[in-house]
Amino acid sequence: TISWAREKAKSRTLKTWRTEWASRSHTNLATTALTTPPSTKLSPFHRFFNSTQATHSRIIQTLLGHFFCGEYYARFVPTESVSCPCGHPQQTRAHILTECPNFDAYRHHLRAASHTLSLPVILGTKSGLEALTKFIAESHAFSK
Repeated sequence: TISWAREKAKSRTLKTWRTEWASRSHTNLATTALTTPPSTKLSPFHRFFNSTQATHSRIIQTLLGHFFCGEYYARFVPTESVSCPCGHPQQTRAHILTECPNFDAYRHHLRAASHTLSLPVILGTKSGLEALTKFIAESHAFSK
């Protein structure tokens, strides 16, 4: 039947995707946030996301390392400055989330999920992603 063929194709594709995912090295940005193999189902956090589409887009960009900051510009837009507006020589995801003084007023959201501001916790757990949502929504971090 067509349903059987679709399910079989989906299963083969997922198996190939997982095998390829497991065999490749990932950038530090990806491995911090993407700790589980690919799936055809969205996590409950993303499936039932309860904020704006713009915030959700920035969260996904932040998880994948494709967001507006010096770390991204160094790789993809060399004409843009890599320094942080606070004066730090390189604006990175870690810098923005853990130490940039421009975001001190919003970091309490992140500390609620991880007192030590552990990136694997903030980027890889439900409570961390919920905290990141509040941080991004209020601070407008990772936007131009």
